[in-house]
Amino acid sequence: MSDVADVLNDSGSDEDEEEQCDTAESFRRSTRIRHPNPNPKYRDFEVDIPASLVIEAVNALMEPQTVQEALNAPDTSKWIEALKKEFKDLMRNNTWELVERPKGKTVLSSKWVFMRKRDANGNVVRHRTRITIKGCQHKYGVDYWETYSPVVAQKAVKFILLLSLHLGLSARHVDFVTAFLNGPLDDDVEIYMEMPEYFDDGSGRVCKLLRSLYGLMQAPMIWYQTLDKYLRQCGFRRTKMDGGIYTRSVGGSPIFVAVYVDDLVIVGTDENVELVLRELRAKFQVKDLGPVTDLLHVQVSYVPGEALWISQRGYIDKVLRRFGMEGCRPVYSASYRRYT
Repeated sequence: MSDVADVLNDSGSDEDEEEQCDTAESFRRSTRIRHPNPNPKYRDFEVDIPASLVIEAVNALMEPQTVQEALNAPDTSKWIEALKKEFKDLMRNNTWELVERPKGKTVLSSKWVFMRKRDANGNVVRHRTRITIKGCQHKYGVDYWETYSPVVAQKAVKFILLLSLHLGLSARHVDFVTAFLNGPLDDDVEIYMEMPEYFDDGSGRVCKLLRSLYGLMQAPMIWYQTLDKYLRQCGFRRTKMDGGIYTRSVGGSPIFVAVYVDDLVIVGTDENVELVLRELRAKFQVKDLGPVTDLLHVQVSYVPGEALWISQRGYIDKVLRRFGMEGCRPVYSASYRRYT
């Protein structure tokens, strides 16, 4: 028994330890070259980028960034027309006055913004330019304070459209022309801007703003306050449900107005809708876009008193192009098959 115990307690000789180390260091490693699985489904990791995906990415970068790029673009005549229209609108609204460069005052830079306005299907409907002031150079608490301006929620727009359907009312889409230029600045506010490119007369003078301008931090708030004040003067009341919905009654018939920045949806009888349009034209320059068909990139098909369809076909097609999935197989829901 003592011999067995000695063997169990013996940790082994030095030769045994060396043999174990040699074994641990001499593990065999395969020299066989590894090859990919020949099954085709395992070799489809290299996917060609669809041409549509490239086109969609390029289109996102195609808007001119400077006046020179716009003048060199294939549709340069459209951009020149848009440039002249924007400047004409600014002068008509008396947006600024030219003054000598003030000493000790910050003069903000200006920038042209170019946009191709598209409908819900992604088609270009017009060219738009905006002279914007670089309000990001202003400091909160020094150059401006409040900036909040409410806009109507999409669910509230759907609600008044359904309400108009139930009551058999018309729904009209109205757009304000250069909306932000309608709000006057307070007399104690002094904001200076460099003369915009393409219209600089070389005199060294600068623009002293008399009215709000795109790019100012407080511009949306000033426009909302201007429109809110006028709608109240016309007898409208803002609802508690949504700060972007106004109501009014004329001849016992209700009128609803939904406000989303410079887009309006007027719901009422044909006579009342025309009445509101006349009141708006007395104060602002507005564009009557007719019955609601394209609102906030949502397609609307509306038959008063009969049916209402809301879809985003244009947006869906855009997303499919973005990810190269135009050829994917659609799967229809049960409700789609039942009601279409």
